Amino acid sequence: MENPILDAGISANADSQNTKLSDIDREYLHSAGGWAKFLGIIGFIGCGLIVLGGIVSFVTLSRYSSFSPLLAIIYLIFGGIAFLPCLYLFNFGSKMQDASRYEDGFTTSEAFRYLRAYFRFSGIMIIVVLSLYLLFILLMVAGLSRML
Repeated sequence: MENPILDAGISANADSQNTKLSDIDREYLHSAGGWAKFLGIIGFIGCGLIVLGGIVSFVTLSRYSSFSPLLAIIYLIFGGIAFLPCLYLFNFGSKMQDASRYEDGFTTSEAFRYLRAYFRFSGIMIIVVLSLYLLFILLMVAGLSRML
């Protein structure tokens, strides 16, 4: 899961900048890491349920002759897409808890790398979804204008 774009400068920053955190800051980061792990686990469960829903819909609907596996494929794709930010969030939480516990600069940088990846992925997905909304709205307006 290593990404050269995300990994750029991680070792240089971890060694050259020895930032000291207060005990309360370390506790806040440890707590944030715990919540991030919790949300990542809940996300994994949600992804599993989405994939399970896709499998169940495929098995259930395949009994009908006019069945198209499109619904099951959509469920599986959404489950796969939703898995990645959950993994980033879980990894951030795990690394942040380790970093706050052991005061390790490299692990802290790694944790923030996962947090950045989470926000980057989420931001890109929001842009894609908003673009699809805009496209659908334009298509609906074009369809309505043909009807008039």
